[in-house]
Amino acid sequence: MIEFTQIYLFEKFLEENLPQKVIDELFYIPSDKGYKPSRKKSIQIYWDLCDMGFASKYFVDRYEPFDTEKYILCWTKLQDFLQTNDTLQCDHKLLSLLSINQACEFLAVTRPTLYKILREEDIPSVEVLSQKKIQLKDLVDYIEKKKKR
Repeated sequence: MIEFTQIYLFEKFLEENLPQKVIDELFYIPSDKGYKPSRKKSIQIYWDLCDMGFASKYFVDRYEPFDTEKYILCWTKLQDFLQTNDTLQCDHKLLSLLSINQACEFLAVTRPTLYKILREEDIPSVEVLSQKKIQLKDLVDYIEKKKKR
């Protein structure tokens, strides 16, 4: 993960490191009337990546001398995705990360049951800022695996 304290640095990093096709898709709103596409604002690009699961919603660090907004980019995850896809168009909802409570709700199980499943490594998890997160696609895969038995 890469942390940015200013949104323009986040945008600049993406412009310097993403393929042009992905930049065009991510940075511009297509026009349906033949007009030149309009450029999105930096924060909209950021929120779009958050919705796709490639960035984390910013937070304010209360321990800093001044409250600092931090924009977090899951760069390795985005790079891995782009190695197998030449576009960002896919079912990004499956890539989103769920909290433990959201995962419990999705599977209709209690927290202890979910933690047992995680301990047995039936569902992979990731720690983001010391909180366990589970990718929606992994929950769907777990359900499919259990159906086949």
